[in-house]
Amino acid sequence: MIIKISKQNRARALIFVALLFVPGCTATLDQPIHEIELAPQTGRVDLAVQLVLTDDFRKAKWEKSHAGITAVIPIGDNLVHHTTTLMQNVFTDPVILGHDNRAFREDIEVQYFIRPKVVFVEQSFGVSAFSKASTSIGVLWIIEKTEGTPIWAETIIGVGVGETGNAFTGEEKQKDRIRLAIQDLYQKTQVEILSSPLLRKLQ
Repeated sequence: MIIKISKQNRARALIFVALLFVPGCTATLDQPIHEIELAPQTGRVDLAVQLVLTDDFRKAKWEKSHAGITAVIPIGDNLVHHTTTLMQNVFTDPVILGHDNRAFREDIEVQYFIRPKVVFVEQSFGVSAFSKASTSIGVLWIIEKTEGTPIWAETIIGVGVGETGNAFTGEEKQKDRIRLAIQDLYQKTQVEILSSPLLRKLQ
């Protein structure tokens, strides 16, 4: 099998791999906003819920250090983007705060807060290019009353599995595993929220 790689992708891959062998260096693999699929927007929970995103959530990343070298993959932008989409998908009256902490919907009286927290971001790699590798993202979702009393909490784990890849294909393989993990995370979260008897009783 012949794998064709553009000169631009080849250069990016070689630079990323080379940086991994420079002591005291941090190599960052940027992630685009991945497109994911959710179920059609039907049967939403009839609640006014305000999304609260912390700086830790916005800056979520996978990070691994070894022999003075640190590899970093930021995923916060993806999580913020898809959490916002999820809110609109599962609640009838979502209130989403921007970076300036001003609500987009000032006409809604908030009933509850939802606070997602990244619990872990983990990756495992195979011993060869065609060996299985996986990415796992765990997020704790907490819904609480406006005075701070928790009423619903679930830790949901999204998993993406694929080939490890080599020096030339590893970057794209890794991006695809992250995309799959993010999609799995939000598909599972959508199901958990929409199927929760407790949340339905609060309507």
